[in-house]
Amino acid sequence: MQGADLIVGVALGSIPLAFGPDLSVGQSAFVTSWNAVVSAMQYALIIGVALAIIGIVCRGPIGQRSARMQVYASLVLTIWMFWNIYNVGWTLVMLDQGCCQSLIPAVAPAQSLLVIGLLIPAVTFGSSLFWLIWDHRRNSGPAFDRTAQALSM
Repeated sequence: MQGADLIVGVALGSIPLAFGPDLSVGQSAFVTSWNAVVSAMQYALIIGVALAIIGIVCRGPIGQRSARMQVYASLVLTIWMFWNIYNVGWTLVMLDQGCCQSLIPAVAPAQSLLVIGLLIPAVTFGSSLFWLIWDHRRNSGPAFDRTAQALSM
């Protein structure tokens, strides 16, 4: 579940870059295209957050290697999301400087959805890190006791 959640997070961050429309096609086509991009981002955000919550609720023992991989993947996804937030913000700046301030309301929701989308890697990171700490505490107690007993003999 968490792996699928991270994949949906990558898709959410990629939608504005991959399908971001070009302003040269005309203002009405630009607004229509961005409305489609924002709509797709909303669905990806809902699916990603739902998968993150289901992944936490239904998580069993996942193993330290898998949990570490999820922590690293969530860090990479966070960087990817920030990069895309920056790119959408740059698009807003370009629209603000040029002729097209009326187009900003079509683009602005994408930046807000990406900010909310940071919940996906944050939840995955937090839950995996919590599992790693919990597993380390659970497994280190008896091993430490055995080592102390061996040294005392």
